[in-house]
Amino acid sequence: MKGAREFAPKAWQWPNILSLDAPLIAVLWQVLLMQSLGVRVNRMEPLVLALSVWFLYIADQLLDALQPETGEWLPVRKLFYRRYFRAASAVGMSLALLILPLAYFLLRPSTFHGGLELAVAVILYFCVIHAAPLRWRGFWPREAAVALLFALGTFLAVWFAGGKRNESLAGPTLLFALLCWANCAAIETWEWQFAGERAGSPPGASTRWTGRHLGLTGMGIIFAAGGAQLAALAPLEFTLACAASGGALSLLALFRSRLPADMVSVAANLALCSPLFVLAFGRVR
Repeated sequence: MKGAREFAPKAWQWPNILSLDAPLIAVLWQVLLMQSLGVRVNRMEPLVLALSVWFLYIADQLLDALQPETGEWLPVRKLFYRRYFRAASAVGMSLALLILPLAYFLLRPSTFHGGLELAVAVILYFCVIHAAPLRWRGFWPREAAVALLFALGTFLAVWFAGGKRNESLAGPTLLFALLCWANCAAIETWEWQFAGERAGSPPGASTRWTGRHLGLTGMGIIFAAGGAQLAALAPLEFTLACAASGGALSLLALFRSRLPADMVSVAANLALCSPLFVLAFGRVR
């Protein structure tokens, strides 16, 4: 694949290349859960969430860029961080210096301290993933860990909206984590396949199964959302968004073979933007 490493991105690829889609997804789901529950948080908390998620995704991409290249193909976002490593590092360092004081002065103390606890888990994850040999990545469910940490971080401000941990939000958090896991598993598996299924870093068995059966997984998410609604574990607007995203992932599985390789991650992330439509049509109170 001679031209596979040429860096010539299209305009629609830049949000994904710059890791801007993940912060957008996090803020959309945070706002949806806040509004559907009638919870009030500091207006600056979505900003701190977006900056924190952006920093973590940039850091993850930079650490990945330090690994030796494997396979014949790399996603265009990974090529970007390898080619512009210094510039991306400068942005990452600037964000790191900005986020901590912003969080300290703008967040409520309970949310700030909860964020510090979560940061310990995130740092541990980075150490396990990026310090261990590349071939070890397939021996544990990396994508499940990412999904759970992402869900906990997204809803952290809502969890502590009353000044203490709200255990009743476990249902929405787990449901969203399931959706994020399907998203991560699909991207990881499909990009691994595009790269020639290199033996050095195969995804875990559960990740490969989910990526190869995304249509079934998406339908399972729809049923899980329906069950959560019937059991009153999550508000209606939230379960509708989860079901919509599960259906979008199922449709993506049907049409994946028709999509260019670099469109896969963009499409999979777009599938998680269903709160935008729920909010736009005024379905939340």
